[in-house]
Amino acid sequence: MALAENFTKNEIIPVAAHYDKTGEFPWPVIRKAHETGLMNLHIPQKYGGMGLGTLDGCMITEKISYGCTGIMTALEANGLGSMPIMIAGNEAQKKKYLTRLIEEPLMCAYGVTGQSLAADCMQCRRKGLVGTGTSVKDSKLLILDPDSTCQVITDPDQT
Repeated sequence: MALAENFTKNEIIPVAAHYDKTGEFPWPVIRKAHETGLMNLHIPQKYGGMGLGTLDGCMITEKISYGCTGIMTALEANGLGSMPIMIAGNEAQKKKYLTRLIEEPLMCAYGVTGQSLAADCMQCRRKGLVGTGTSVKDSKLLILDPDSTCQVITDPDQT
């Protein structure tokens, strides 16, 4: 826990306001977290990760979130992006992709698409505005990636 606390104090808190203000993706912090071993904590040891359990991961997440929840969300995004591989990937896929996340500071993307998936994976229907003047109806594509926190692209035939 001391590692996470020190990282938060020395690397996140001093720059958190800058990233909140500019909306830039915190690549320098991501790279430093990766170098320090504070990324991809969920990846099993078999693929080079720490293989931390849920409680330990939550405790580290809490320590880092104290400095900036936005930066912590960026650090944790790989958990969401890599989970389909961890759950349903074959051995070759796990070795190829999970190992890469440990070897270099890469970010996963996560995509959800399909009729009635709306803006979440729980298949809740939503209707509303995203951005300025964009109407979101039933057909959409949700993509999370490191360059833009959330892109919602509506089906052109549905807008």
